[in-house]
Amino acid sequence: MPWWIWGGGSKAQLDTIKVGETGFVFMITHKGAVLAYPPDTKKIMKLDLSTFEFGQKMLEMKNGTCNYEFEDADLMSAFSQVPMTGWVVVAVAPEKEVFAEAEKIRTLLLIIGAIVTFVLCAGIVVLSNLFITRPIKRVVESIKDIAQGEGDLTRQLPVNSQDELGELSTWFNTFLGNLQQIVKDIADNSGQVGNSSGQLLDSAQNLAKEAKASSQRSDSAAKGSESVNANMNGISQTMGTTMDNTTMVAAATEGNVQNSVSRFRFPDLPQRQRK
Repeated sequence: MPWWIWGGGSKAQLDTIKVGETGFVFMITHKGAVLAYPPDTKKIMKLDLSTFEFGQKMLEMKNGTCNYEFEDADLMSAFSQVPMTGWVVVAVAPEKEVFAEAEKIRTLLLIIGAIVTFVLCAGIVVLSNLFITRPIKRVVESIKDIAQGEGDLTRQLPVNSQDELGELSTWFNTFLGNLQQIVKDIADNSGQVGNSSGQLLDSAQNLAKEAKASSQRSDSAAKGSESVNANMNGISQTMGTTMDNTTMVAAATEGNVQNSVSRFRFPDLPQRQRK
């Protein structure tokens, strides 16, 4: 049996034990009577915890923990039975003090977590800028130089890694090569089209000359037709005048003949008898 239970210094030993700030240690018999109670010595051998539910639980469990309410205070306790006597030693402290320590630990853990999170985020940002953002910017600057320059499709993007950015640069260079071939084919076809256009232009000019010559011949023929029409009109007018004159001459001749005939008298010829 421990010396501090039976010795004269047992009460002093219990009084020196502190749990948290206001917690303490007390002891009860195997029947629940209080043997030592530092906060209030008047309860010694007068307070019977077996009349309380938490006291009954302590006596039944003998070892363990228990949360209970006593004298308007929420308490947490840990207890253990002394094998030789069956007495139970109980260490008790207010819940708020126990959780205050836990709250301090929780606050400390939160602060540490925040610091670790900040460091990780900063590290991610730095690594992203180093291994992702900068290579992307280099690719963008190269594409920008190609786009804003003289359209030099022979330029190639640098491939400095085997990751996704390196694959992007490789495929972009392949695209530029295909585009360069397409532009070359277009240039060749444009030259052929230019030659064909020149031939078509020459043909069009020849056709224009022939059309102009035909137009001039048509104008000459039209002018000749107009001259013939004018001559025909003149001949027609002359013939009309001639006919008028001939008519006048014929009328005058007929008048003269009649006058001459009227001047001569002819004997009456006998009429032939009809058989």
